[in-house]
Amino acid sequence: MLERYFGASGAALSFDAARSALSLSGDRVAFHCDKFNTRILKNFEDVMGYEDGGKLLCDMAASTTYAALNRALVEGENAAAFAALDLRGKLEAITEYFKLLAYGAIEIVELSPTQAKVVSSHSYLAEGWLENKKRWNLDERMGPACHDLRGHLAAAMCICTGRPLGSFHCTETLCRAYKNGERCEFTVEVQA
Repeated sequence: MLERYFGASGAALSFDAARSALSLSGDRVAFHCDKFNTRILKNFEDVMGYEDGGKLLCDMAASTTYAALNRALVEGENAAAFAALDLRGKLEAITEYFKLLAYGAIEIVELSPTQAKVVSSHSYLAEGWLENKKRWNLDERMGPACHDLRGHLAAAMCICTGRPLGSFHCTETLCRAYKNGERCEFTVEVQA
């Protein structure tokens, strides 16, 4: 699907089977396990509290995603093709990367240069939480679970609009792992 945006050789993703390593424009991207990440999520929230633990996970995801996307789409071999896309095309291309990185399928509902509303029926952290809730006897969540996807989406909007990291804030307004949401919904807005 990325060929739609960057041509046959422009995906910027490579896989080294011998090392089981996935790279985006030379930056190694770790395969994640929803079970392992669910435990990380729970540990950060238990130790730091829901708000602070969630902020740390969101900020780290935003920082690493922004750096990788910047190298792949703004500075790298795909820069000209990415720059030629309109705002929707840019965000669609990035959400295709996110699918390949197993962050979940993301649908763009609304989009402007200052705001995006997106939904995900299969955010991997929500999936992991739901799958492991009974196994580990987890308490009910204090709020939405997809802190890292909030960071990924905020970084994506920064890249799509040419703004620096930290220009956008993302809020998860509905989560499958919290109060039985039917999907995960996010609003990404320019920081005031």
